[in-house]
Amino acid sequence: MENQSCRRPITRLVIPSRSATDRPPRIWLHWIRWGSLMRVGRKRIYDKHLPNSVYHRHNAYYFVDHTGKWHRLGTSLGEAYRSLANFVDSGETHTVNDLCTRYTREVLSSYSTKEQKNRAAHLARIQVVFGQMRPTEVTPVHVRAFRDKVGRRQGKEWRKPQLALKALATLSHVFTWAAEWGVIERNPCFGVQRPPQARRTRYPTDDEFTAVYERCTPMHQIAMDLALLTGLRREDILQLDRDSVTDEGLLVNTRKTGKSLLFSWSENLRSVVNRGWAIQPKARRHLVCNRAGKKYTPDGFSTIWRRARGKAMESGQLREPYRFNDIRAKSASDDDNIDRASHRLGHTSRQTTERYYIRKPRKVDPLK
Repeated sequence: MENQSCRRPITRLVIPSRSATDRPPRIWLHWIRWGSLMRVGRKRIYDKHLPNSVYHRHNAYYFVDHTGKWHRLGTSLGEAYRSLANFVDSGETHTVNDLCTRYTREVLSSYSTKEQKNRAAHLARIQVVFGQMRPTEVTPVHVRAFRDKVGRRQGKEWRKPQLALKALATLSHVFTWAAEWGVIERNPCFGVQRPPQARRTRYPTDDEFTAVYERCTPMHQIAMDLALLTGLRREDILQLDRDSVTDEGLLVNTRKTGKSLLFSWSENLRSVVNRGWAIQPKARRHLVCNRAGKKYTPDGFSTIWRRARGKAMESGQLREPYRFNDIRAKSASDDDNIDRASHRLGHTSRQTTERYYIRKPRKVDPLK
């Protein structure tokens, strides 16, 4: 039998109402154990980002109705959300659970698969905390408590400020659409301060870049070269195909902003692209692919790249890890012309490039 003295305590957080006469329902953060939100009852082990009664089996998504019958929704997450509308009652929005269901069906289904997965994880947290409350009963006091608990705030210190920021952004977006639909009059997230966010300052030096580059597969070396020459994000590099190669240059439709960028051919860029097409298998569509010639998934690509980074750290040539997207910042920082770097990264404002992507100390001249 488990030793009860070794178990860590379980606490509940209750935010009382403002007055005894006008008492809205209390907000329960359910069971909070080791600082994380836990569901009451049986939890999912896999696919925690999916809505209730939706499961991923055999490369497809299925909805299980109250009779236990499985209904195929589609192979992609967006298709599954759209098909889910046929099985979900589109009646009035009485609770936050109903609001999240409508948000998933009408708003989230139009986003990219990556964004759907990220926001669905935050929606699960929101439903655990606010699910049984009416949208009109959620106040800024509740939102602040939710933000502080997700971010594990202790006084002025935040253990997970980035997680709290994204959860708060998702909650605010849900209530913004609730105001659009006429469910509430005012977004309760308005006036709640965002957690402080430290700017990322990691800059991979040339030696650190080479340390990981030498331990990568030839296909990942092509991706690193493209990231350095063009400043493209990982997702944009993975979608490069034969249609991207034109006579004028390398045509890229960025997934995050939807902008079209045409990189004019240089000797280095053309050499990298030619090297990429020369790698086996040659009969493929995407420039960066796996051994079977199929397009890499973002997780699959990152797993292999992080394995090469781990080998570089074990050898001692790399002391501090860096992310693949830090190469995008290196591409901007190594360019002496900030305006040129800003255009290459697809930014509409030079200030965005200077604030987030210029990470090298700028050389300045003394007065005399």
